[in-house]
Amino acid sequence: MSDKVYKVYQIRQDNERSDQAYRALALKGSQGYEQKMDECFDQVCVVSKASGLNFVFEVLNCGDDDLFDNHVSGYTMTSGGYRNMHSLSVGDIVSDGQESWMVDPVGFTKINFSIEKGKN
Repeated sequence: MSDKVYKVYQIRQDNERSDQAYRALALKGSQGYEQKMDECFDQVCVVSKASGLNFVFEVLNCGDDDLFDNHVSGYTMTSGGYRNMHSLSVGDIVSDGQESWMVDPVGFTKINFSIEKGKN
């Protein structure tokens, strides 16, 4: 396993523009992506000691709390005690700081995500 670190970005659905971006991406992923949507994303966590995108997907979707706790940081909790993020889903963005990929219905597609617009 490598020491690669990936930041995960998800759409915050708190306004009409974000809701529109979510609807465009939730089923089609990168096929619905436009770079102007970047401002609708917030960083929700960091996955460390990752061996690649498929590992990031597994950690954020398998339900194994030990695996999650050993690799995921930088997330916040809601007032109800839940993680303020959802599992890695179609339309989410994973970035290693140099390249970014959108989760598609099958696999990942490299995109030109502007991290400057997305909340670091």
